[in-house]
Amino acid sequence: MSSQPCLSVMHAKAHSWHCQVLWGGRWQPNSAAGAGEEMEQLFSYLSRFNLTTKYMNAAGREEQLTEAAMFWNDRKISSLPSYLKCRLNKTRRDLGELKKELLLLQDKVSKDLTPEYCEQCRQEVQEIARRECSGGDIIDCEQQRVDYFQLKMSNDTAIQLQPLVRERI
Repeated sequence: MSSQPCLSVMHAKAHSWHCQVLWGGRWQPNSAAGAGEEMEQLFSYLSRFNLTTKYMNAAGREEQLTEAAMFWNDRKISSLPSYLKCRLNKTRRDLGELKKELLLLQDKVSKDLTPEYCEQCRQEVQEIARRECSGGDIIDCEQQRVDYFQLKMSNDTAIQLQPLVRERI
């Protein structure tokens, strides 16, 4: 498993669609579908120390910020069990409804939604985004626009259903 940089969900929404597809956290494999705002939360917390560390020498400032970051990590680790329990309970509550929604959406889609098909759709949309990002012509005529829109819509659906499809298999 490799790691690569990605945009947070809120930050990605401010970018063009191809930037969202190429760098958005929801499009990256193994990104755990989080909001991607964890570092922003830490920076927000550390920004409270601006006034108190402004006139410190470098060693004192580094010590103060290190202690603050370590406190942040300790607090995050100690609250992790209750947070994970809440997420598990929410997932269990939502699972039944999401399974029903999956079956309804599968009836609307003509192809079988296998994980391989979902991955293929994701790769196709990302390839189109790469071409557009590099300035290539992706839309030459009206039919290609229609095909592109249909591909994007089916890929969005496939991405949303991918975790549920894996569970069924």
